Amino acid sequence: MINVPTDLLRSLVTVVDQRSFTKAAQVLGISQPAVSVQLKRLQTLLGCELLDKSAPGIALTAEGEKVTQHARQMLSLNDRIVQLAAPEASEKVVRIGLPGDLAADTLPRALAGLRERYPELRFRVRSAAYGPLMRGLYEGNIDLIVALSETEPEIEAAYRWLEPLSWTKSPRLQVDPGRPIPVVAFGESCAAYRVAAATLNAAGFDHEIVFMGPSVTSLVAAVSAGIGVLLLSRIEDVPGLVPWDEGPAPDPAHMHGAIHMRAGGEHTIIEAVAETIATTLNVRCEARMPV
Repeated sequence: MINVPTDLLRSLVTVVDQRSFTKAAQVLGISQPAVSVQLKRLQTLLGCELLDKSAPGIALTAEGEKVTQHARQMLSLNDRIVQLAAPEASEKVVRIGLPGDLAADTLPRALAGLRERYPELRFRVRSAAYGPLMRGLYEGNIDLIVALSETEPEIEAAYRWLEPLSWTKSPRLQVDPGRPIPVVAFGESCAAYRVAAATLNAAGFDHEIVFMGPSVTSLVAAVSAGIGVLLLSRIEDVPGLVPWDEGPAPDPAHMHGAIHMRAGGEHTIIEAVAETIATTLNVRCEARMPV
């Protein structure tokens, strides 16, 4: 008896949907060679070619068409089984993924308003980087993600926007022009930090991370104490912090924001959550298309 791992099937479906190994790897949060290895393993297990190598781009063989069709059905059943593991069937749980860079006080207040419309609604919020969030979305472990990245997403999104950024500091901080600019950040994997580093490097300014924290609360506390400067979204008005307008650093570039929804599930509620988040962030709908 041959058992086909669902991660191999998900890689196949993602390659077909994205029509690209590179885009599929981005969505799944793994490398492009890893996607190729998974498809080769799947073909070995099934004993047939799934992709038509003689055709341009991503094209399926006759066997590949049938396998992909059944793979979608199996993944749908897999996701339903995962949903059945919810603690209370009467509750509607929406699992939300947020980047660590997104300040965290406005969105919870906005989501609380949805409870008035859906009293049975519950939220589970996970904070992670872009790659793990997209992988969780495609694996059916997350219903909706708010993504921030330096580059424009190459996959469909319910909402897209440009996220403006600003340098933020404590009024008590005096930056010494003769020393590297002190930066507060989640870490080098943080999209906002990468924008900050690129902006400072392009302008010829040295910088150093003087505080690395796990949450917005910890970063804001560090900046409020006068440890360093923080690149923050202009959407959030953080008490005790002021824009670093008089600083030597140039204005940073925008980040690209997007709201992605998974396919399947109770999409009416997921769309309501996405709309509420978009309204809170004051962004408009580009295309209502689930992943």
